[in-house]
Amino acid sequence: MLGAGVTEILMSSTPLTGLVPVTGAPGMLCAALIQLSAWKRRRLMRCRELPGVVSPPFASSFRRHGFRLGLDCVLCCSGFTVVMVAWGLMGLRMMAIVAAAITAERFAPRPNIATRISRFFLFCAGVFLLARRLVMG
Repeated sequence: MLGAGVTEILMSSTPLTGLVPVTGAPGMLCAALIQLSAWKRRRLMRCRELPGVVSPPFASSFRRHGFRLGLDCVLCCSGFTVVMVAWGLMGLRMMAIVAAAITAERFAPRPNIATRISRFFLFCAGVFLLARRLVMG
């Protein structure tokens, strides 16, 4: 709810709204670079880990394990978060595409292929946005 309120305030500001097309292409290219990094691969592998036995079996160790897993999954999706900001936060189509890409990375038998495919599309989208920005001025 707080995020929606902040987004509404930021997007209602005309100067900030004008920055979205300018930052879109670099944002997409940065997201493609994130997909390429070893940092992303480590986060994805941690996010894909099956829950194991946490010892000792106390509530605090389960909370720590859950917090670490959640943090790794959030960080793993940071490139896609950049995409949502760069292309449009509230576009239903974009949300569905990003959700499908995240799901494919998380549950596909070979996550490296899903990551490569998403990296390719992010790079192409970044080049498209950059070219469109240069042509339209």
